[in-house]
Amino acid sequence: MDSFNPSGYGMSLEVGYAKGKNKPILYIDNMTTDYRNKYFGMVRSVSTVVHSVKEARDIIIGGFNSGV
Repeated sequence: MDSFNPSGYGMSLEVGYAKGKNKPILYIDNMTTDYRNKYFGMVRSVSTVVHSVKEARDIIIGGFNSGV
């Protein structure tokens, strides 16, 4: 979710499809103070949740299968 790509419905659809295909999902949750935050519980529940691009980078470099 971002100002240039605000479709929560589209993102949720993509996340659901990826989960159905058993693909790793990395969700950078930087919406903690946003009013829309409460609507993303489903996305968080099926994702590896991080709070910064640096955390995401470390997971990608380290690999999803390293216990994360």
